[in-house]
Amino acid sequence: METLAWIIILLITVMLVTTIQKYNKLEQRLIQNEKLIHLLVNRLGIDADLMTELETSPYENKKIKPIKYHDEDLAELLQNRKEERIQRQKEIDAQLLELVQEGKKIEAIKRAREKYDLGLKEAKDYVENIERKWNS
Repeated sequence: METLAWIIILLITVMLVTTIQKYNKLEQRLIQNEKLIHLLVNRLGIDADLMTELETSPYENKKIKPIKYHDEDLAELLQNRKEERIQRQKEIDAQLLELVQEGKKIEAIKRAREKYDLGLKEAKDYVENIERKWNS
């Protein structure tokens, strides 16, 4: 009887370890997917406010019917979003240039990393490119 108890404990332990390993793999995939989504959101110029709104939606776990747009409406919406994104980028670039002109290049690099979700080298290159355009 004692042997049977040990076998059951061993089986439960193996099942638990297997479940934990599967959970860890799923967690890693989730983290990778979140990074990918974050990258795509930045590349596509989707507003951070919109993403926050989606994350805190009162419709969580409910099926939401997609809004149907006419092609013209969608084109206009996309054009407006693009213009807004370009305007925001110009404003951020102006702030970065102002920091560089004040001799705060490191602060400008930090701000570029924050605003554009860039790595250190990418942000440094971006700020230097803005600086180069200003000097020419």
